[in-house]
Amino acid sequence: MPIVSTWNSMNVMEAICAGYNKKPFSCKKILEDFKNNKNSANEESNEISGGVYFIMILVALMLNGLIFLFCKFYLNRKIETKLEEVDMNGTINSVLSNYLKLKNTAN
Repeated sequence: MPIVSTWNSMNVMEAICAGYNKKPFSCKKILEDFKNNKNSANEESNEISGGVYFIMILVALMLNGLIFLFCKFYLNRKIETKLEEVDMNGTINSVLSNYLKLKNTAN
């Protein structure tokens, strides 16, 4: 079963120093500095701040808005070209003339 956790610089240094049979002086000094000065060990944080979340959501909303506008203009352009292709006046005239023919034959 895998163990899941977060690593910080102190954990990495402990792992590196643990690999030596005889620890060098620099390992002892660095580990003591970390233990004595907890602020320096806690400076590295893997947490994402609220501002970063806000910016990520804002970027996602802007991207969705751009996609929406692109699709809207694309579909409007497609509809306009389709309406221009179809001769509406000719279609209406032919339907009306057929209707009038049917009306006259029924009398």
